[in-house]
Amino acid sequence: MNENIDVTYFNDPARTAHFVGQMAILGDNPPFSADGDSGSLVWTATGYQPVGLLLGGSQAVPGASLPHSFASPLQPILDRLKVTLVTQ
Repeated sequence: MNENIDVTYFNDPARTAHFVGQMAILGDNPPFSADGDSGSLVWTATGYQPVGLLLGGSQAVPGASLPHSFASPLQPILDRLKVTLVTQ
């Protein structure tokens, strides 16, 4: 956690947003996320605890590491909206 990332929308550098304190999630085979998954709830593999909202992902680039997905930590979002997640 605590990754700082720039997300470019619609392949337009003028539409780039900077995000601080995000979670990086390494995909394996298949990747963790795909186009259209933004906003999905991310939870832990064990215990199924909600931890974030999917923000986006990197593309696979030849010679680079596997693609990553990125999620915004969930608790600051819940705090900002003044809501509580019901898990039962």
